[in-house]
Amino acid sequence: MSRKEGIRNNEYKQLFPKKKLTHTLLITSYSLLINPMLKIRLTRTGKRGQPSYRVVVKERRSKRDGGSVEILGTYDPLPHPSLIHLNVERYHYWLSKGALPSPTVQSLVTKLKAQKG
Repeated sequence: MSRKEGIRNNEYKQLFPKKKLTHTLLITSYSLLINPMLKIRLTRTGKRGQPSYRVVVKERRSKRDGGSVEILGTYDPLPHPSLIHLNVERYHYWLSKGALPSPTVQSLVTKLKAQKG
């Protein structure tokens, strides 16, 4: 409904009240719980046809090969079995700070645990 249809400003305010700041803060904090600011993911290194990756901590919105906060390890998928080097202490440190690992990094960590047995 608009003003042309005969609704007054006061009636409009009653029908569509402004959202309170507390609701906005709750929504923002909830979205940060779902999508934290830091992610643990892979960045590609190596030349064409010979991929190798670094396991890094970076901001959620940064590009795949952009700057990172810290390098946690490396992953080389070419040899069989693939080589995974990871600083597990730092990995757990960043998890405790709220960083969320990507599904690929999570599967690499489970493979690493299985290898070390």
